[in-house]
Amino acid sequence: MRRTTPDSLAAEGDEKEEKGPPWPRYEQALEQVAEDVASVELSPENALDLAKQVVGGKQPTSFSQGMEVVRDIVPMRRDRRAAAKLQEILAMPVVGGYCAVLDSALSELDRRWYEDIASQQRFGRAAGTSDLIALYGQGGGLEEFRKTNLDPFLEADDIDPMLENCSLPMGPEFTEWLESAERMKEILRGGFGGGVSRVPVRLIGNPSRVIGGEGLYVTRRELHVACIEKDHVWIYREGTGSYGFTWTPECTEVSLRVWVGQPGGRERQLSARLEWSGPLAFPQFIQSGRSPDNPSSDLLTWDLDDFEGRARIILKYRLRGGGEITELAHTPPPRSVRN
Repeated sequence: MRRTTPDSLAAEGDEKEEKGPPWPRYEQALEQVAEDVASVELSPENALDLAKQVVGGKQPTSFSQGMEVVRDIVPMRRDRRAAAKLQEILAMPVVGGYCAVLDSALSELDRRWYEDIASQQRFGRAAGTSDLIALYGQGGGLEEFRKTNLDPFLEADDIDPMLENCSLPMGPEFTEWLESAERMKEILRGGFGGGVSRVPVRLIGNPSRVIGGEGLYVTRRELHVACIEKDHVWIYREGTGSYGFTWTPECTEVSLRVWVGQPGGRERQLSARLEWSGPLAFPQFIQSGRSPDNPSSDLLTWDLDDFEGRARIILKYRLRGGGEITELAHTPPPRSVRN
């Protein structure tokens, strides 16, 4: 228990005298908040700078000082619930002002996102290896944008708890894209700089099925995965068998070719084949074989049309290992952070 003495009472009096009466201080704090909000209302760039100061917590702002005044007026004492409610009421103009600043800051954030990321055609659906490096790689566009613009808000630890009721009103599509981009960075980053990400993968062959094409049957399939370290070729002859290799982002070409046998013993290669290219070639190969009705299944299935034999060929593999790459996918960045 705190002991009250004449000296401590005198010290409290001096502190209150130094700070001044609480209600005039509260009015002055609200005036300063309103002035700051008005000063950035027509300047989204200044609004973004001010919002960063608030979440950084290293420099006093009208918002942090306003919250300090609110807590001086209503200190937490016996009835903490009532005090917290009254603090919340008194803080509403401060919190509302900060929300207005964030809304203006989002306009500047949106402009920078469009100019630096969303408007870049190289980051579209046809993005190649160098384009993905430029987006997801170390020092790439996404990392620089986050470091300069987003991380101060996403990693804000020193902001006043009441001001946390306001956050950048980013849209769900943008937020979801950022989460998927982080997964891409985690796996692809090694291959784009420094040590290469390495994921063991094993495929198990399942016999093919032929629909139509009287007397037609599959004799063999050839799966080719081209990596910088080694070209992997697995010839599966419709019995039992499996093949394992280590996937990295440097495996940039995948093709699956099929040969069929016909009555009389003649063998021919199907003109149709499955092919993918780029650092996501193998993940895309896996994803294309996934069943939309059961995406968690390890059974992968593809259909190939054989026009010459008037048949449809059903190809199957089972996937063992490599689960962390099966969800890897590049989607173009959303056009706006508000989406």
